[in-house]
Amino acid sequence: MIKSYLFGGIGNQLFQYVSALYLADLSKKKINFDYSLIYGFRSYHKSKIYDLFNFKKNIVFNNKFKIKYKFFLQLKIYYFNLMKRFNISKSFICEKNFFYLSKKNIKFQQYGYFQDLKFIQIKLSKLQKILVFKKKFYQIKNYKKIINNKNSVSIHIRGGDYLWQKSSKKYLVLNEKYYKKAIFFIKKKIKSPFFYIFTDDIKYSSLLLKKVLKKEKFQFINDATDCHDFFLMSQCKNFIISNSTFSWWASYLSSNKKKIIVCPKKWFMNDTDNINNNLILKSWIKI
Repeated sequence: MIKSYLFGGIGNQLFQYVSALYLADLSKKKINFDYSLIYGFRSYHKSKIYDLFNFKKNIVFNNKFKIKYKFFLQLKIYYFNLMKRFNISKSFICEKNFFYLSKKNIKFQQYGYFQDLKFIQIKLSKLQKILVFKKKFYQIKNYKKIINNKNSVSIHIRGGDYLWQKSSKKYLVLNEKYYKKAIFFIKKKIKSPFFYIFTDDIKYSSLLLKKVLKKEKFQFINDATDCHDFFLMSQCKNFIISNSTFSWWASYLSSNKKKIIVCPKKWFMNDTDNINNNLILKSWIKI
């Protein structure tokens, strides 16, 4: 049995989920997905992937939590982070020991982010059959407008927590220059593109794009939930993504076989992290 912990935003959860499927295939074990840790973080995301996709009945998601136990969850996260750092448990799977421990015949706990293409060994065509959106999303506002637009381009701008001091030390904050170059490239490839702007920070995005989008047709999409935004973003034909797992997955899961995906060359402040970044596919345009 594998207990796989899911936490973070939709993009983080998808990397954890898909890597767990690969782990289950390698180890020939069943998986239970556990959401309890998500409530132990200082700021937790309310959206969960089972709100977005239809999963088979045999896929188990544990979401039991009592607020009085939050302190113990925080201790558990601290303990797991120690185990990740020092690799001190034989039944604890993280990025460092994924391929070694997967061969052991023991019960596992899987904890980590697994944001690396080597942990995604399921073909996209198969993933698209596993990750099927719930029918209700096809009824939401803007769906028909986006799906019928042959020249639709999603632009994802991450503001919010990326602008916080702690995050800005780790993640590169994409500037006006990146989006200007990306839009210029798209305009060379697509006739009369229509840009749909997805963001968690409209005020910041409006200021950023003020000088970039002058004559172009565009619309801000700020739907009710992260799930709505993710679904609508994935329905666009082409993508300008940010250094975010949210837009990474939305663009990756797009069914458009001729899609153009523009992404930043650098995702992190640290050069070593950028060198080790194994998230960019060969077909993507790096700017």
